[in-house]
Amino acid sequence: MRFLCLHGSGTSGHILGYQLSALKSSLPGSHTFDFLDGPCPSTAGPGVKPFFDPPYYSWWQSLSKETVILAIKHLLQHITNSGKVYDVVIGFSQGTALLAATTLYCQNEGIPIPWKAAICICGGMPYSFLEEYMLISEKAKALVVQTRKDLDTASDRNAKKIEAMMQNGTRVDLWDSPSTLWDGKEAITRDPWTLPPVDEKDVYGLDLSNLPEQARLNIPMAHVYGHKDPMSAFHVQLAMLSDPARRIVYDHRGGHEVPRVPHVVRDLVRVVERVERQIV
Repeated sequence: MRFLCLHGSGTSGHILGYQLSALKSSLPGSHTFDFLDGPCPSTAGPGVKPFFDPPYYSWWQSLSKETVILAIKHLLQHITNSGKVYDVVIGFSQGTALLAATTLYCQNEGIPIPWKAAICICGGMPYSFLEEYMLISEKAKALVVQTRKDLDTASDRNAKKIEAMMQNGTRVDLWDSPSTLWDGKEAITRDPWTLPPVDEKDVYGLDLSNLPEQARLNIPMAHVYGHKDPMSAFHVQLAMLSDPARRIVYDHRGGHEVPRVPHVVRDLVRVVERVERQIV
């Protein structure tokens, strides 16, 4: 299996390689991973600088329909030039936004989708792109603004925690420890392999009860998110845009992060195995 891996904003392919290292080492050697860098030089993303040195990249610098389409075309051209065929694409945060938008763009433009399935980690569909295919309510748009503030607040708090924790150890020690940075929500009691209960007519501001076909993601998709992530609502929305017959969901019970806790990594291996069974 060949995997294409798309990093989050203010990081890099190299950094995502570290973030996914626990999962990679838990999979058979027949799995290969290609890590791309976004086209836009960037400052470090939240919580990145204490652990990783520059350079940092993003897939777009300002979010608009035009910048998303430019990123999509850049990605498609890179894949074409490489001559490689990918079984699965993995995205984290902005990388998830890019893979979701690329899949929808290809479906609607009659372009072959450059992967058979997708694994989305902590991300959503960009509204500036999605509103080309469906109505985005003012309530949903307002939620973007508020959750962005919530994520910035949580990231600032975590940065202070990291600084304090690093006084007593190295960044490697902190990186290898289980995540203790994301709090503010109690542990879930529901099955983590199911979505939280939501009304299809109001999925955090989106009416998905009669989803237009052009807005439906029609490939097998796994959705890995953390209910402590301030932006988890957007990943729930993304999950509900995907084909329910081929949708896999998993709440890793953390925040806006690529999970590395051992028992969660074991579950991520199960996610990969379930995705692979749908495409072989």
